Amino acid sequence: MKSILLLISCVCLFACSGSKEIAPIKVAYDEIDGISFLFSNPIFSNVEVTLLESSNHVPSIDLSTNLMIKNGIYYIADYYSTEQVHLFDTNGKYVNSVGRVGRGPGEYLSLTDVVFEDNGDISIYSYEQGAIYTYASDGQFIQKVDAPYKYARFTHLGGFSYYFYGQSGGSASHQLYITDEHGQALDSCLTASQAISLAMAPPFYNYMNAAYLCDPVTGYIYQCKNGKTDIAYNFDFGKYTFPDAFFNAKDQMESLNVFTSHSVATKVRFFKARQSAALLTSVSNLGESWGRMLYGILTESGAEWKWFYLPDNDIIEQASLAYMDDSALYFMIDPILIKEAGFTERFPILNNTDESSNPIIIKCTIKSSS
Repeated sequence: MKSILLLISCVCLFACSGSKEIAPIKVAYDEIDGISFLFSNPIFSNVEVTLLESSNHVPSIDLSTNLMIKNGIYYIADYYSTEQVHLFDTNGKYVNSVGRVGRGPGEYLSLTDVVFEDNGDISIYSYEQGAIYTYASDGQFIQKVDAPYKYARFTHLGGFSYYFYGQSGGSASHQLYITDEHGQALDSCLTASQAISLAMAPPFYNYMNAAYLCDPVTGYIYQCKNGKTDIAYNFDFGKYTFPDAFFNAKDQMESLNVFTSHSVATKVRFFKARQSAALLTSVSNLGESWGRMLYGILTESGAEWKWFYLPDNDIIEQASLAYMDDSALYFMIDPILIKEAGFTERFPILNNTDESSNPIIIKCTIKSSS
């Protein structure tokens, strides 16, 4: 039920003009009961588990949807428990933490979003203060920069452009703002006047000098690059597509009523790599109180999407697909859930966990196309 309720706070509505139309990718939800379980899916060549260190000197962190791996280090944004960024090496050993909630120099009132910069710095946006706080990876505070808009999510592309997603000037409209390095607006697009709310999970995923923006309710994935935004992918969810009544609703309450009375597919996160891409989708009917998380992987060889899922139990409520590189997917999961599901024989490291343990990171290596 937790993941179903989160849908209410992660649905937003986009309308795009001037973008080229591309052929839709059909999602075969009718075959959902025959889809392989995560750990036994034939698309993966190997599944490894890393237990993040837990001790008195290590912060107790929450599951995260915002993870990056750089120079052998996991960078993990903890939005709920500590509101900090935590660094662990790829063996799970704690390195240090970055940022701090407070009112002192270099401190912020909330961790709203995080961008892991190409140079290794970490930028934290605080909605309450409307400012970006930048730190070195060792935790040293570098600077505070006031944001040009009151927004919810952001990303940087290169040294010259910022892409902001949020509200401005008291308007109820949600937009994607494109600005230069000085905060001057270059463009405003993907507007929506009836959005239920901004996405909770980071909607952007950066790869190869581009950012991919996941639109939860339409079939579109947008690519932001060189100050422009275009449609990169178009998904056809068949019978789980949002009905026209949702988009034609006269106000937010009517949109919400349509949303909760239909079985719909909500896109939660999109990931891009060199020869593959991944999509995390929630299929649900809030009125009937059911839901399922579905994961799709597109491999360059054959160019077809293969789908798999997590079982409909407590694991589905807690698992977070947090990162993708050119060879693997990375999930963060509560180790107790995996332990209670009977996987200690396959992953003996789970025997060292209890209720106080930090999450585990599950690396699923994608089979090579060669």
